[in-house]
Amino acid sequence: MKEAPGYIKSFRLSSLSRVKPWGLSGKRVIDIALAGFGIVLLSPLLLLCFAACRLSSPGPALFGHPRIGFQGKYFRCLKFRTMVINGEEVLREYLASHPEANAEWEATGKLRVDPRVTAMGSILRKAGLDEIPQLFNVLRGEMSIVGPRPVTEEELARYSTSVGSYLACRPGITGALLTESNNVHATSWWA
Repeated sequence: MKEAPGYIKSFRLSSLSRVKPWGLSGKRVIDIALAGFGIVLLSPLLLLCFAACRLSSPGPALFGHPRIGFQGKYFRCLKFRTMVINGEEVLREYLASHPEANAEWEATGKLRVDPRVTAMGSILRKAGLDEIPQLFNVLRGEMSIVGPRPVTEEELARYSTSVGSYLACRPGITGALLTESNNVHATSWWA
């Protein structure tokens, strides 16, 4: 993966390399046990979601989005693909022809009605099933079951003085931000 951006380097990643994620041994054992158990228990559902993604739209069933994890290392955060494969092009065209959606996108970086999301993707997202493949990220040590939300490089810049704290632990499948109401705007947690 690519090299960490300058503002991450300014937090002296070399000193972070001596930092171990909080509760390293015990938490890691619990993470491995829960992820392994979850994969075995949910394997029929994993296979069903995989097949549904493959059959409902062209392209791969899994999507790996680059995120920044422990010590500023990049990893591919796995999800079932919920969008069309030419999503950026579809988004550009949609925003160009829908000024109200463009204003919403500029303000929040999200759309209430997103033309990129497939029919099956909408179902997977509403049920929270699109994130089940992150159990494999947990097994690989890139994520934890509980931790801060995995963020992109652009999102990490909003963490301001908390970047060091974020980089000192593994991102999680679930955490405080994900268990709060969907009405809470994420940036209120970053300030």
